[in-house]
Amino acid sequence: MDTHLGSTQTAAALDQIAARRDDPEDGIWLEEAVAATAPDIREWDLGDCWRWKERPDREAVFPSSSQADDGIDAVGVRRSDGQSQKQAVHV
Repeated sequence: MDTHLGSTQTAAALDQIAARRDDPEDGIWLEEAVAATAPDIREWDLGDCWRWKERPDREAVFPSSSQADDGIDAVGVRRSDGQSQKQAVHV
């Protein structure tokens, strides 16, 4: 995967994932790490990314959605075409 591994934020997120991969907690930490670093991962083509519940215009972009998790962890906007993408995150 072609990332900006020089990014301090990306390196910190990778360290956190490695340290907490067996953590039995709810995974909000992982959603936050993914949302923060997603724009640094070129293959994901995201200009902006948020946790599902924090997406500023979520109700307008996804009108039939709820703020409940619904299995969606992160949502972002693609750089290439401005379309929104929903993603479940698994480690």
